[in-house]
Amino acid sequence: MARTVYCRWCYEQGHNRRTCPEYTERLKERAEAEVRGNVDRADDNKGTYCQIDYADRIKADKLLDGTPHNREKQGSGIGTRRCSYCALTGHNRRTCEDFVARKQDYLSGVVAYRKDIAKTLSKAGLGIGSLVTMQPRYERDYDENRNHLYLITEVQWTDATHESQARVLLAKALDLREDGSSEQCHYIPFPKPHNHKDDPDKQDWQQKYSSTDDFYERVEVVGTVTAKSIKQSIPANWYDKKVVEKSDYFKAYFKEAKSPTYWDNFYSDE
Repeated sequence: MARTVYCRWCYEQGHNRRTCPEYTERLKERAEAEVRGNVDRADDNKGTYCQIDYADRIKADKLLDGTPHNREKQGSGIGTRRCSYCALTGHNRRTCEDFVARKQDYLSGVVAYRKDIAKTLSKAGLGIGSLVTMQPRYERDYDENRNHLYLITEVQWTDATHESQARVLLAKALDLREDGSSEQCHYIPFPKPHNHKDDPDKQDWQQKYSSTDDFYERVEVVGTVTAKSIKQSIPANWYDKKVVEKSDYFKAYFKEAKSPTYWDNFYSDE
């Protein structure tokens, strides 16, 4: 059954306000009254507001008083379509060349990073079964300079990317506190890739271990595992770009991603 249309101006059936003849007539009356009111007014005080409304309504290029009217041309009502990634026109996010290139660069970066990390872990003997010492993240009443013993029991491989700050190694506490209670377990980050050059960004703490005083978790591997066991623990598809692209982390990362030039493009004349 077809929906009955009611006008929000005259409340009659069969049309809406946009096509209402009564509303059009009302705008005309206001425009004519404005023209009459302008007769005895100085030019600076003459109004054209009502005439403009009426001219727009009937799509006229002149006001009732004869003044040329450059009315705004009506479009499709959807505005200028822009790519949601780069803000340029002529394409969308799915077909944006810059967006496709950025995703490919990201995927290549993830694979390169993971290959470096695999070498780093093998070289350090760091994997499931390794023993490490470090200061707990939350010190209480005991000696804050004391390093506690932890066992690596889990690796969250899928969270490891070159741009993430994920703590992916689960370290299970083996020491007891002075009161006999167990120390908390902690997730710690991967070490810095062994061939990673010095990073000038001092905030890049997530991918490296450090013995400096400004790093709150001093980590040292004191019990290693074999390179073979580390290699066997790495998922077979860890370096597969297609698997990375289907991951929840990848989808979330690029869901709202925008080009660095997005706003420049948005406000450009293009």
